[in-house]
Amino acid sequence: MRSVRALLPICLAAIVHYRVVLDFFKHDDFIHLYQIANHGFWEFLLTPHGGHLLVASNLVFYLCFHVFGMASECYHGLALVTHLVNVGLLFLVVERTTGRRVLAIFGAAMWGMSPLARGSVGWFSVYGHVLAATAIRWVLVDVAKIRQVGVAVPRGMMLRWLALLLAAAMSFGVGLGVAMVFGGVVYALLPATPNRTRTSMLLGGLVLLLPAIYFLQHAVFEALWGPPLADGRAALARLGENFTDCAVMFVELLAYAISSLLGLAVREAHGRVLLPLFEHRETDVMLVTALIAAVYAAGLAWALARSPRERRWEIGGFLLLALAAYAVIAVGRGGVMAARAPSALWAVSSPRYHYVGTIGLVVALCLALARIPRRRRSQGPWLLVAWLALAFPLDVVAARSIESEAGRVSRAQYGRVISRFRRAIEKRPEGSDVFIENRVFAPVRLVPLSRFPGEAAAFVFTFPENEVDGRRVYFVERHRDVLAAAAKRRGSRIDDLLISRVEKQRLKGAGSGAGRR
Repeated sequence: MRSVRALLPICLAAIVHYRVVLDFFKHDDFIHLYQIANHGFWEFLLTPHGGHLLVASNLVFYLCFHVFGMASECYHGLALVTHLVNVGLLFLVVERTTGRRVLAIFGAAMWGMSPLARGSVGWFSVYGHVLAATAIRWVLVDVAKIRQVGVAVPRGMMLRWLALLLAAAMSFGVGLGVAMVFGGVVYALLPATPNRTRTSMLLGGLVLLLPAIYFLQHAVFEALWGPPLADGRAALARLGENFTDCAVMFVELLAYAISSLLGLAVREAHGRVLLPLFEHRETDVMLVTALIAAVYAAGLAWALARSPRERRWEIGGFLLLALAAYAVIAVGRGGVMAARAPSALWAVSSPRYHYVGTIGLVVALCLALARIPRRRRSQGPWLLVAWLALAFPLDVVAARSIESEAGRVSRAQYGRVISRFRRAIEKRPEGSDVFIENRVFAPVRLVPLSRFPGEAAAFVFTFPENEVDGRRVYFVERHRDVLAAAAKRRGSRIDDLLISRVEKQRLKGAGSGAGRR
């Protein structure tokens, strides 16, 4: 019966988000595809990006590329399946924590159907966020089980928790923040466990181990391959001067997350805001999100006042998980968003920011609802049905409204580029050289050509070799810095693919099929 009940929120989440499978690669996806195809396994595996340690998620991306190629529906299908697994795991966490199946369905459905999930499930470069949530929730399911039976945490389980938290930390930046405070989370969630202190101290060691791993990986990567494309250490270096911006963003992230879980504030792809179905001014939306967050806080305060000491510790543990997740986002993005974001609402409403942090908020809410007097609990199933009747259609509409236009646009842009390549290749006789002018690849923005060499990079991850249908392909590049960057990667495909105009003339003079070297 438990599995049947867990299927309800899983099915609802699948109906809300199934269209994500139809999405295409966008933005950073193309950068990672190029790095996989050109840089080699070890460099890509150890590549940090945007302040994230991505060893675990990079490994999955690497395997997906070699299994699925450019079939984007397979990547997003994997992300959707992982999301549905996360919904099922959250059901188990809430059920074992509250002892209430109605609340387990409510919490898992609220989180799983939330349009906010689309930001991480629909962008494979952010799949590490989904993967980190799986690892964290697996640990939480174990913690809830240990709390139920009241026995000591087995040594093997401790090691499994440690391995899962390391995997979460190396999947996405939010996982890093949550893993660092998980010793405190476990201490709060297991008050009656005999080896509570020992377990908490073991996991608490991650607060020292993970920063060491973070800086060591950056140092090793820089020593072997140069500075990463987006270095997260810069945000930490500027934390002092950006502290106020980070603190403000932290509060606004929490307020927005709480209101958006109820489907009341969702950003569309074009930056408009729905509340829930009509466009409003930013000041109105920010006021509403603040009021909803205040009601949420008041409800938790009421529950804490009526709860025994152990239950208060438990609510505090899940809130700590949420606070750690949003603190990492605020530290990493606060200064940047304050300088570049068109508005405060735009800065905090990116759906990809809210995948892990909302877990703690949902479970804390369910724990508060569990304090409702027993005489009123008989109304729970009817209230659940009424809530689902209201929330489900709103979430469906909201999820579709924030479907990424970028995916549709990048599919069309990518298709035009590849068609141009094929036409240029087909025009030349078999055995000859093909020369294509290198251009900027439109779906990838704000990245130096020396790090992502335009359409030549798209050729690298689309075609397995630089020779297509018996014709040797070259891309003619006019920027010296791009040619110099490619030349540093001796033996790579991009080094053999990019040539200067002088080299083009030399190859033409040598005759068809003469080869570059």
